[in-house]
Amino acid sequence: TNVSLPARPTVSPNGIITICKGEQTTLTATSTEPVYWSTGQKSNSITVNQEGYYYCVAENSNRCFSHPSEVIKVVVEDIPKPVISFSGNTL
Repeated sequence: TNVSLPARPTVSPNGIITICKGEQTTLTATSTEPVYWSTGQKSNSITVNQEGYYYCVAENSNRCFSHPSEVIKVVVEDIPKPVISFSGNTL
């Protein structure tokens, strides 16, 4: 029996995504098959607000899974505090 795997999903945006603390970003997979994310969610898109590594796989009707997508790294940075300085009577 010859079983074919579904195509590997592509994810956008890709690479390293940097967001500020309290923000979120949406990762979207392109696939003609149902998509499962490393978070356990089954959806073409997920919204994340936590730092981590995210990837997905596609599943075809034969219950075969694709190779994983590219791993997306989400970095959460603290919101920078403004620095105010003054000299004499000038801010």
